[in-house]
Amino acid sequence: MHADRNGNNKIYVLTWSDIFDEFSLRHDYLMCKLELEKEIWLKKHDSIENVVEDIKENSATLDSALIPKRAQN
Repeated sequence: MHADRNGNNKIYVLTWSDIFDEFSLRHDYLMCKLELEKEIWLKKHDSIENVVEDIKENSATLDSALIPKRAQN
């Protein structure tokens, strides 16, 4: 819904197919990038052991979260 300066309102209606089509158009580049990364990943790793080893050696791996204990009153 859009209201202009004169107080007139415009209502825009989209079908679900319009919404999904717009989403696909907006995010197509992301899907292409993910597909490319997937292809590179699959070419790099030929076994599950290689995948596990790569994940263990990955410097971007986060440490486990540290959650402080609640203070005792």
